[in-house]
Amino acid sequence: MIRILYVGAIKKNRFISEAIKAISNTDCSLLIKGRDDGHLSGCSFMLCMYNPSVKNNRYGMPNKLYLALKFGMPVIVSDNTDAAEFVKKYRCGIVCEYDYSAFTEMLKNIHKYPLVLGSTNARTAYKTYNWGNDKKELEKIYKRSTLK
Repeated sequence: MIRILYVGAIKKNRFISEAIKAISNTDCSLLIKGRDDGHLSGCSFMLCMYNPSVKNNRYGMPNKLYLALKFGMPVIVSDNTDAAEFVKKYRCGIVCEYDYSAFTEMLKNIHKYPLVLGSTNARTAYKTYNWGNDKKELEKIYKRSTLK
């Protein structure tokens, strides 16, 4: 069984009600957690659907994307976002239109997604995109800016 995880605030533009409705007609399940408590095992995908008509959602990279990468979990992200471009580039999940019908169609074929490959690719991407590496880069930038 495919188990999809949502972690985070329950807000309208997070595609939660649409996902609940769509998943209820499949053999998938949806686990909703208000916060990351470290117990993410047993889930197949992390849901990271944000409304791309909101500028911040279109260009921002959601924290839960990095959380999923950390745990080697493929993600489901909205098309027409920078997160979608990242997922396409690293092949670490599924890109889906921010639309109930498109999401429902995607769920019909989700069992065909190569979970092992997606998980491996997520872990590989995390080796580059993680706070440890970003912290070093941020420190370099800070040191250069304070020397001027």
